[in-house]
Amino acid sequence: MRLSPTLRAGAAGLCSGCASAAADGERPTGIMRALRKGEGRMKKTGFNAQEFARNVLGPHAVRAGDFVFLGGQVPFDETNGLVPEVTTGPGRGTTAIDAGRQTAYVLQRSEKALRAAGSSLALGVRIDQFVTDPLAATPYLETRSQFLETATRPASTHIQIDSLLAPGALVGIQLIALAADGRAKKGMLVVPDMTASPGPPFKPAPHAVTAGPFIFVTGQVAHDFIGGGLERGTATNPETWYGSALKLQTEFTIKRCLQILKAAGAGLADVVRADVYLTNMGDIYEFDQVWRRHFPTDPPALSFMPTRRLAPKSCIIEINMIALLPGHGIQKQTIVATAPKPQLHYPHAVRAGDLVFISSLCASDGDGGIVPGARVNPAAPWFGSTAKRQTEHIVGQLEAICRAAGTSLKNVAWTQNMFVRPEEFEPSREAWSQAFGADLPASLVIGVEGPLLAGGCTLMVDAIAQGG
Repeated sequence: MRLSPTLRAGAAGLCSGCASAAADGERPTGIMRALRKGEGRMKKTGFNAQEFARNVLGPHAVRAGDFVFLGGQVPFDETNGLVPEVTTGPGRGTTAIDAGRQTAYVLQRSEKALRAAGSSLALGVRIDQFVTDPLAATPYLETRSQFLETATRPASTHIQIDSLLAPGALVGIQLIALAADGRAKKGMLVVPDMTASPGPPFKPAPHAVTAGPFIFVTGQVAHDFIGGGLERGTATNPETWYGSALKLQTEFTIKRCLQILKAAGAGLADVVRADVYLTNMGDIYEFDQVWRRHFPTDPPALSFMPTRRLAPKSCIIEINMIALLPGHGIQKQTIVATAPKPQLHYPHAVRAGDLVFISSLCASDGDGGIVPGARVNPAAPWFGSTAKRQTEHIVGQLEAICRAAGTSLKNVAWTQNMFVRPEEFEPSREAWSQAFGADLPASLVIGVEGPLLAGGCTLMVDAIAQGG
């Protein structure tokens, strides 16, 4: 195992960045006011980079304690659609050129938003990266290298989704970072006897990032990045009916995550949240059978995300994890609320220190279907919005879970909002804004392929909240 602190130069650059942010009116005084109110503990506060268009849902970034949560960043505004900065110039209409321009814009915007909140890309601990066309992946990675040093890159996931709610949008990101003035420090974890990803032609990156009491494990798949194919023992025999590729890949991927956790002195019992990316959501029940064996008691919060394709084309599942590091005196607490019971083996939420990790939520009746109250009368389909009703039901679940965890809805800092029908976004946004008012979380909004966790549901949300 090799752990190294974040480069001092990066921190120094951030401090100067905060100074320039002050000159630009990016609210560093707001940070100090919030710190004074919280007596050293930064209460949830939203920030925006003033020269960029607002996010479609919530502020650009939210700071909560030592962490800064960057909402989904895409090259889009509600007036122009794709922003003018990415729609002009030589090569327009070529996927590689467009993706490179969009990546540069998104990362510049992200850096500005993070600086407004007292952080930077250099202090990122987890980055989720989305493309809507696999041909955008390489130009995205090539352009990203101009903004993020490989040696100190955040733990990452890179997947293809259906849409970013903007016609022509090819790339988008969301990110979790550390605040420059917080107590938590960033470290990098490299496991020497493990294959690093993604391999040639790109430089290998760290397997995980530590951030105070937490470790963020990079998304893992059952792929041999050196040999170029699935890891041995994770493929079924195409000449027989027997075996489950999903179970084999899930088993291998969990064990690979465990190897990384062990290198940091942690284990599966310390995992507080896992994100599961599936190319076929119909596989969730087979996934659950494997998951239960590895987490027989006190499983982590789970977030599911349907994906069109993973970076290794032969892989059908990817998993990343957030876990507690030993020695920080923080205990993992399973949260059981009065919301519908999850159908699979995961809790409503897990609290760890000042953060509450909330599992995927749908307007589910707890028995595999959508709640009656979220349905629109088929005899009068133009009277009412199922998207708005689903959102209201999900918000009700969020409120109940936050209350059970000792916090409140206004402390939700970060959400992932997934739509099977992107055209349902606007009525959902209305309900979301009514519920949160001025306390909107930083949010990712994406279009995904159904089905979701419950039949008939077209919206799924998961969240991270600050403890009360």
